[in-house]
Amino acid sequence: MIIRFNRLSNKILFGICLLLSNMGYSQVVQTLESCLTAADSHLPLAQQQPLIEAAHRAALAQLRSNYLPQASLNGQATWQSEVTSIPIKLPNFEVPTISKDQYRVTLDVVQPIWDGGQTAQQGNIQTALTKVEQQRVLVDRYTAREQTMQLYCAALLSQKQLQALTESQNDIRSRREKMQEQVNNGTAIAANVLTFDARLLELEQMQDDANARLQSALDGLSLLTGLSISNKDILQLPSIKSTTTSPNERPELTLFGLQQASTVAQEAAVKTKLMPKFNAIATVGYARPGLNFLSNEFAPYAILGVNFKWNLSGFYNGTPDKERQQLRIQSDRVSIQREQFLLQNSIKNTQQQRDIERLVKVLERDKGIVNLREQIAATAAVQLENGVLTSSEYLIETTNATNAKINTVIHEIQLLQAQLTQSFINGSL
Repeated sequence: MIIRFNRLSNKILFGICLLLSNMGYSQVVQTLESCLTAADSHLPLAQQQPLIEAAHRAALAQLRSNYLPQASLNGQATWQSEVTSIPIKLPNFEVPTISKDQYRVTLDVVQPIWDGGQTAQQGNIQTALTKVEQQRVLVDRYTAREQTMQLYCAALLSQKQLQALTESQNDIRSRREKMQEQVNNGTAIAANVLTFDARLLELEQMQDDANARLQSALDGLSLLTGLSISNKDILQLPSIKSTTTSPNERPELTLFGLQQASTVAQEAAVKTKLMPKFNAIATVGYARPGLNFLSNEFAPYAILGVNFKWNLSGFYNGTPDKERQQLRIQSDRVSIQREQFLLQNSIKNTQQQRDIERLVKVLERDKGIVNLREQIAATAAVQLENGVLTSSEYLIETTNATNAKINTVIHEIQLLQAQLTQSFINGSL
């Protein structure tokens, strides 16, 4: 009775441990979309966007300070060898003489009234350049998405290969057990079992290689995405979006447009250099002499007024025209870069489409090959049981069937990666 109780307790304890171990780890389904989203927010590039925005706000705040009054405090003490005097002597009247040492302290204030639109245009330039920087970050992040996609496909391929190898391994082990029974019964020789053992070792070696490639791809994915991806997680086959022949969604195209927009903003700013600038001015001072130069006493004074400045040299030296010409050349260069990018993308898209069409045909043949190899392997299994085939001959057929399945898996993932690459080329990934 005690023995039965101990056995029952051991079974219960084993069941509890098994349940706890299953609860300790649960498989997670990882999708390509979730990995791409995680990579977008995890990469150090993502941290540049708030910094660029902060720098933009600081630059605009600095430009807005141009509208504030500019104040300066000035002081001066001088001695001069001669001063203004009146060479007239009047009876009973002494003409005052100004001291040769003179002193002056002033507070000068300049309030811009209109700067020809220069500050406003500089703000437009700053905004345009900020958009260019932000779009460059998106372009770099989009390139990183391709690396994420490639690692995901590499991990997915390794997982599919492991599944095919495991199925083959389970079948070989089952056949080995039956062969071992025959050896124990004296109806087969031990060498047949060794043949199965050798094949199992080969499969284990292939599994080790696939596991190493899987772990390498998952490590890269974890670094790019910041996710803790285990080799026990399930990688889901991504859905392929319909692609277009025109890569009108690529972030590079938006970047080219923003670069040209920045040259337009800079060209508009050139015109402001030809405009006059108006300011309100105010000066409050304390000096000897003051505004009354005939008084030799310290006195306060104030001056209020308006001034303007108009640089006319731009109308005849051609500097604005030269600046506009340089900006237009820069815009033309961007247009050429855009056309070159579209040409290269069109070539890549065409090559990728041809590769997709080739892999579709290869997979159609793979299905027929796998079907035939499985039928041959099934027939070989019956012949092995009936003693018509040796274990070595049977393993040749099962190996061919396994290789056909693995080749199919490889071609399926290659087709998937080709379709994803085409989506990347067209900007829809």
